[in-house]
Amino acid sequence: MRLLCRTSSVENVEPVQKNLDVLSKRFRDLIRDLLELDFDHEDRGHLEGVSVWEVLAQAMDLLKQSFESKKLSISFVKPDFPLILYEKEQDVFQMFYNVLLNSCESIGPLGGQISIVVDHGGGYIDILIQDTGCGIPEAKLATLFVNGTFGKPGGSGYGLKIVKQLANRLGGEVSVKSVREQGTQFLFRFPKRLS
Repeated sequence: MRLLCRTSSVENVEPVQKNLDVLSKRFRDLIRDLLELDFDHEDRGHLEGVSVWEVLAQAMDLLKQSFESKKLSISFVKPDFPLILYEKEQDVFQMFYNVLLNSCESIGPLGGQISIVVDHGGGYIDILIQDTGCGIPEAKLATLFVNGTFGKPGGSGYGLKIVKQLANRLGGEVSVKSVREQGTQFLFRFPKRLS
C-alpha cells in the first residue's frame, strides 16, 4: 500500500483503499473456502434473498479498473424486476466475480467486450456471461471445473472449481462454451424459489 500511495494522487487513495479493504475480506473468505473445499457439507446458516443484479454490479465495480485498463466495453441486459437467489451473498459474489475476472483476463490489450444477460423463464433464472477473449482450448473444456486443470498464468486453478461447486450448492448448474480466438460464454441456470 505504501508504494501505491506514493505513486497515486491523493484523491485516488481513498477509493483504492476501499477496494483493497473489500478485496482483502473477500480473499480471506476465499482462502477459508479453499481450506474447507467441502461446500456440500458446510453449515449454510440463515440464508437471505440476494439480488443477482446487485451482486453482479458489486463484482463489476471491483473489477472496474481492470476493465478500463483492458479497454473493455460492458453490455447488460437485465429484466425490469428483481431476481433473487436465497444464498449467502459472499458465495454468490465469489461465483460471478471469478467468471468476470477470467473473462477480463482472457481479453488482450486491444480491448474487447463482456456481455451479461440476466433473464428468467420456465421456472429458472439464467445468467449468461460472455466475452470476446482468447477462448479456451477444446481439449481443456471437459476438465475445466477440476482443481488446477486449466490454470491460466498466475492463476491458482481453483477459481472455476469453486464456481461449479457454488452453482451446484445453489441447486443450479453452470455450463461453458468456447471457441478459440472468438470468446467464451458461461451460462448459469438456477431454479426460481419463492423463499
